[in-house]
Amino acid sequence: MTVRRRKTPSKRLADLLGEAMAGNRKIAVMGIGNELRGDDAVGHVIAGDLSRMQRDRFISFAVGTAVENASHLIRRASPRYLFVIDAAQVVSEGKRMRGWDFFPPESINSFIHSTHSLPLSMLFSIWRRENPELIVHFIGIPIGPTRDFAPLSIRAQSIRKQIVAIFTRSLGH
Repeated sequence: MTVRRRKTPSKRLADLLGEAMAGNRKIAVMGIGNELRGDDAVGHVIAGDLSRMQRDRFISFAVGTAVENASHLIRRASPRYLFVIDAAQVVSEGKRMRGWDFFPPESINSFIHSTHSLPLSMLFSIWRRENPELIVHFIGIPIGPTRDFAPLSIRAQSIRKQIVAIFTRSLGH
């Protein structure tokens, strides 16, 4: 009997980016978060880091908290793969998530989105109608402190570095 292990989020991200690069597909990253609220900023900060690697087939947007205002950027970029990165508080069976992970985009309604005025799943649905080839991947990062003007926690900084390093290696930078 062969037991299949689930890929780690790091391996899955590297594989998805490799698949996109091999197929010469356009990749976009949308980082969400409030820069004034500690770990809530992590997605926004990661996208800012990645924006320095812009090229023909890769673009990154740090969109803050008004995600719906960035719809025109997604429409204009017309990516095949969209990676949406955001802080998340996920509780499953009474346990909080430990590390970052992928979540089905259609399940995002169950997440706590106190800074977004529209459910992300609704935006994903609209973007998919506009671009039927679009494949959305949601990456949730567990958050710690979200006090006003707090910096990213050590754990959020570590996850930030890990995700940026995977993109850097996979995109050949």
